[in-house]
Amino acid sequence: MAAAITPARAGLDLLHNRLMISSKPPRGQTAYGPDMNRSTISRRNLLAVGAAGAGLALLPLAASAESDALVAQFTGGAPTREGPLRLEAPELAENGNSVSVTLDCPGAEAIRLYAPANPNPEVCTFHFGPLAGSQRATTRIRMAETMELIAVARMPDGGFIEARARVEVTAGGCVG
Repeated sequence: MAAAITPARAGLDLLHNRLMISSKPPRGQTAYGPDMNRSTISRRNLLAVGAAGAGLALLPLAASAESDALVAQFTGGAPTREGPLRLEAPELAENGNSVSVTLDCPGAEAIRLYAPANPNPEVCTFHFGPLAGSQRATTRIRMAETMELIAVARMPDGGFIEARARVEVTAGGCVG
């Protein structure tokens, strides 16, 4: 089963291939020649490496726009604000197969949880009725990689509250 190639890994592979890193001396030269440890980088290779670095730097912006679109789908485009919504998750998860997440927002009608880097980013939605003793839920989720979890709560006044928590995952759980 082949491992998934992330954009970051693809960028590193491009850098490695462009620089042509090798421990062998170039063809026609001996290991004792004066140019054995000297590497040359052409202008084309330097530009390719620079473009790959710039592309890697822009990845968080694309992920942010994607997660904003997910939130807008739930809120109907309404703005979110800060409030009493608490999203509790471990800062470091050794295994992405089972990450404990607790959501708590007094007075909320519904709370939706997103994991934007997962194959299915909408993880779950909890609905609370008028007879609910508290608007608190705990669950375990799978996480494909390190990411920022997003929780959005719909309040009775029609407003939305957002909370985020970053979780570092050492072994992804959505392989397959």
